[in-house]
Amino acid sequence: MGAGVNNFSYCSFVFQVYAKGGKTIVFTQTKKDADEVSLSLTNSITSEALHGDISQHQRERTLNGFRQGKFTVLVATDVAARGLDIPNVDLVSPKDASQSAF
Repeated sequence: MGAGVNNFSYCSFVFQVYAKGGKTIVFTQTKKDADEVSLSLTNSITSEALHGDISQHQRERTLNGFRQGKFTVLVATDVAARGLDIPNVDLVSPKDASQSAF
C-alpha cells in the first residue's frame, strides 16, 4: 500500500459520491491489501474484506451482509470474488484502479 491517509480519504469520498450510499465492490490483488483497504475505509464507510483466508462460514455471512445492505463496501481479492452474483452494485473499482488510488 502506499500513498497514505489522504488517498484513503479521497477514495472514501469517491465511493460515497459515486455509490450514493449503495453497494460498492473494490478489488485488490492480495489478501493483505483487502484487509488494509477495508480497515482504512471503515473509519468513514462500512466495509468488509473477502479473501481466501476467510472461512466458508464467514464468507457466507459477509456476502449475505453485503447483499442485505448491512455494509456498503465489499473489498475482495479478485480470486475470492469470482462467481459472485450480487444484484444492484452501484460501483466497481477494479484492482488496477484501487492500486493506483491507494
